[in-house]
Amino acid sequence: DDYVMKKSLRRLPHAVDAVLKKKEIQFEKDKALEELRKSELELKHRAKQLDFLLSRSRLLNTILESTSDFVGISGTDYKSQYINAAGRKMLGIDPDADTSEIKVKDLQPGWAIRYIADEAMPYAIEHGIWRGETALLTMNKKEIPVSQVIIAHKNELGEVEYFSTIARVIKEE
Repeated sequence: DDYVMKKSLRRLPHAVDAVLKKKEIQFEKDKALEELRKSELELKHRAKQLDFLLSRSRLLNTILESTSDFVGISGTDYKSQYINAAGRKMLGIDPDADTSEIKVKDLQPGWAIRYIADEAMPYAIEHGIWRGETALLTMNKKEIPVSQVIIAHKNELGEVEYFSTIARVIKEE
């Protein structure tokens, strides 16, 4: 990469240093470019995963919003995180209303709250899922008998992160 004239041997150490420095810079540049290529591939892979998850999320949202059953999600503080369109309609909640301050106890009559607190929730926490008959309460305080499923969703440590429920109106014949 360089040369030194016999007459200029004093320049030899500087020429060697310059060549080594140039090689070191080229090596670092090549290494950085390879890391950049790897990062680009990883980014493309993650973008594909994100696209897949978004399409799956849209599909699940379409299903949840299309069912005629009440579907709800609450945190461990028992505040609503989600109520689907059918659930809002069933209970008389405005379609655009913020439901994040609605507590589960506001959506059920007293006897159902006690039953769920004493039996359903402990069972769901222990076994993952509970099924039974309870009732929902409309904003006008009308009681609606339902067949209900409560699921305790746990993290990898076995701690409950949130609850989901599906409730279907029991038609009285």
